[in-house]
Amino acid sequence: MAEGLASIAQRMVERIQAEPADRKNKLLTDAYLLTGLRVRRDVAKNIFRGVWAMQESDTFLAILDEGQEKATRSNILAFCEERLGPPEESLAAQFNLVTDLGRLKRMVRRAAKATSWQEILDTP
Repeated sequence: MAEGLASIAQRMVERIQAEPADRKNKLLTDAYLLTGLRVRRDVAKNIFRGVWAMQESDTFLAILDEGQEKATRSNILAFCEERLGPPEESLAAQFNLVTDLGRLKRMVRRAAKATSWQEILDTP
């Protein structure tokens, strides 16, 4: 099945190459996302391996940012719970509302020296 999908994807990529860059990127990202609805992520990844234009798509980059946000949040929690214990419920709720990846990255730096969860949450 994956081999058949790979050959279809390759033909699609060849056909899309004539499209303007912004349309090409969107079409490739859409195809990748839709493929992911039908097959496991490792299969989709192999099918679209080497399709670099897709990586310039805003949608694809947004998905990567969301993954990085989740990973950064998880790392802050793991590190700070080890040092400071679990956050109080109200602080945890505030922390979960932070979606700015830049701020989360600054929180990682502050977490190394912070003495409280509030100090981490006060990160601009």
